[in-house]
Amino acid sequence: MAAPYGDVLDFAFFAANLGYTKADYEALTWTEIEFVKKAWENRTVRNTNLENAAHHAALVNANRKKGKSAIPVLKKRAVRAVDPEKVAEFQATIERIKKRDEATGKDWVKKIYQGGRP
Repeated sequence: MAAPYGDVLDFAFFAANLGYTKADYEALTWTEIEFVKKAWENRTVRNTNLENAAHHAALVNANRKKGKSAIPVLKKRAVRAVDPEKVAEFQATIERIKKRDEATGKDWVKKIYQGGRP
């Protein structure tokens, strides 16, 4: 039933959640719209998982036995050392890509953005 109203529903989502105007929404390509919706989904899932972990930690800490240490709500991540060889390899790859783009052009990017809506 909602199929004929797909564009209207998409605009309503962008207006209500992201504060887009009609002109802002219409300036987006179909690809950009899909990427924004996927980023919104990822953000929602991440926030839900963080809330779930915080609630779990709060319940466990509230019901723990006397003298038992509390579990942290958010665990600290250890900082990993960077391998200099991998950094050099990454920089070399970036340089190769830049040289290829200079030689052949960036038509592939234009083709993606000109895809339009299906």
